[in-house]
Amino acid sequence: MTALRTFSALRLWVLAWFVASMGVAIASPLVHPQAFEVICSGTGAIKLLVQTDDGTVEMGAMGMDCPLCATPSAPPPT
Repeated sequence: MTALRTFSALRLWVLAWFVASMGVAIASPLVHPQAFEVICSGTGAIKLLVQTDDGTVEMGAMGMDCPLCATPSAPPPT
């Protein structure tokens, strides 16, 4: 009986810590927001620049976020 009660209490503690960590992760951008820019090129490449206190950090390619980055049709002939 004691083991069942201990397991139930452990389950509630794990759930509480999970909810607390999710709350901190969701509130983090609201407490300290960072500016970012999406830069598109004519070749379809996309770059995400995050401006931090230390400088600008390039995050690399993500997905096609804007119609200008999408290729209109098949690739050009060689």
